[in-house]
Amino acid sequence: MSEDQSERIPIFTGIDDAVQWWAARLRKQGFHVFCDGAVGEHGAAFLLERTPKTLANWRSLRMGPTWRRRGPVVYLIPDLIRWDRDESARAA
Repeated sequence: MSEDQSERIPIFTGIDDAVQWWAARLRKQGFHVFCDGAVGEHGAAFLLERTPKTLANWRSLRMGPTWRRRGPVVYLIPDLIRWDRDESARAA
């Protein structure tokens, strides 16, 4: 399997499959994924193809994906996936 094929996002039947795939991809890219599926701001920005600054701006405007503060700001991968799907549906 070429690298291009391994980087394609597969079609998932459920959110759990998508979470596992994204968690593995984030780890492969060097981001820390907590055991509960939380990622830091940089990992979330990578997943959403945005910058950490954009996520910070969204938080200050009370928009964007749900986040939590555990010392540093973290996002749960399922929340990011749902938010991204909802935003994609609105844009279409």
